[in-house]
Amino acid sequence: MKKILIALVALTTMQITIAQDNRGTFSGGFESNSQWYQDDEGLGTMAPQDQLRSNNYFTLRYSYDKFTAGIQYELFAPNPLLGYFEGFEGNAIGTYYLNFKHEGLDITGGHFYDQFGSGLIYRSWEDRQLGIDNSIRGVRVKYDFTDYLNATAFTGNQRVGFEISDGTVTGVNTELDLSTALDLETGIQIGASYVNRFQSSGSPDLNFPADIGAYSVRADLTFEKFFIGTEYVYKEPDAFVLNNVVSNFNYQNGRALLVNTGYATKGLGINATIRAIENMGFYSDREQTGNPFLLNTINYVPGYTKQQDYAVSNIYVYAPQALVSPIEGKAGEIGGQVDVYYTSKKGSLLGGKYGTKFEFNYANWSGLDATFDLTNNTYDASLLSRGEKYFEEYSIAVKKRFSSNFSTIFTAVHTEYNAAIIEGRY
Repeated sequence: MKKILIALVALTTMQITIAQDNRGTFSGGFESNSQWYQDDEGLGTMAPQDQLRSNNYFTLRYSYDKFTAGIQYELFAPNPLLGYFEGFEGNAIGTYYLNFKHEGLDITGGHFYDQFGSGLIYRSWEDRQLGIDNSIRGVRVKYDFTDYLNATAFTGNQRVGFEISDGTVTGVNTELDLSTALDLETGIQIGASYVNRFQSSGSPDLNFPADIGAYSVRADLTFEKFFIGTEYVYKEPDAFVLNNVVSNFNYQNGRALLVNTGYATKGLGINATIRAIENMGFYSDREQTGNPFLLNTINYVPGYTKQQDYAVSNIYVYAPQALVSPIEGKAGEIGGQVDVYYTSKKGSLLGGKYGTKFEFNYANWSGLDATFDLTNNTYDASLLSRGEKYFEEYSIAVKKRFSSNFSTIFTAVHTEYNAAIIEGRY
């Protein structure tokens, strides 16, 4: 993508309740993101022919008794902002839905968003600033059997611009709160999920996997000042997509393990996350694997690193490596981060009159230790192994107030960043 100087950036948002009486409630909102592009002689880049571009979203909702209906009209004039999926060109109704709720029953038809567990197996979401909308268009049913047991089922196709995906996504999720069911003081929640992607294929291989299922089990434990949660995901063997070409007679499964733990008491908080993933790209259209706009993405694999407050420390941000690439020697990743927050008491030596806050973060990510067969585009890897380092960062921040009018923030960051792996450049 060309680097273009943005001379003007405008963001407008508005939420309003239009009417509210015994006939129901109307409400809506409007958001507009506009940019004016100019030539940058220093970089030697030229602005696009349509220098003014604007992304606009208008939503309207109506609620009456047990029913809620919504619609979102979108206008990209004359084209979407640079860096956004070009399929958003023009204007049309982007999403719509009708929802019915009664006691423990919740039914939605049309577009909807949801998440199972941490999202490693399924997450549909919208982020207008990033140009992401992975909503499902179909039917979703959730039912609360009791105050400690519920289940969700859905089926449909993902949104892709103003169209929908070729593949059909179906999922089932259940959540059980054992602490409520057994009246325990310790919090214990367990869950299980299944998500399937069906997409037909013209492959000459009679065993080509058109149906791909993923399974997830998880548990969370909380007692007093400590918590720990873990989730394991298994994805059935799927076809490799290398250089936009779908491979035949060559299929690999995927796995993921996530552990979150933490401790909190007055003045001190510690959080740690460890995750290992292998071949966990999961798309409703297999041919869109690895696309830069996150189109057709069924699951959610975030980068577990600290979100720094300042621009300089955000230049080199880690991007998770969930896909397999035998040519690049990538089969997945393993790593995690630790956050420590400490507040010294007011009146103490470190705290002074107003107290002092200390923040420490350490993050480390590496590739899996794997062996690759480049001739056949296959590999063998261990999920709990470490190979080449991808990213490592230490950071510390000290926040100190000296008076009601004067405060300071001291930040130090050390980052090691493997640009060849993360960005594909040297």
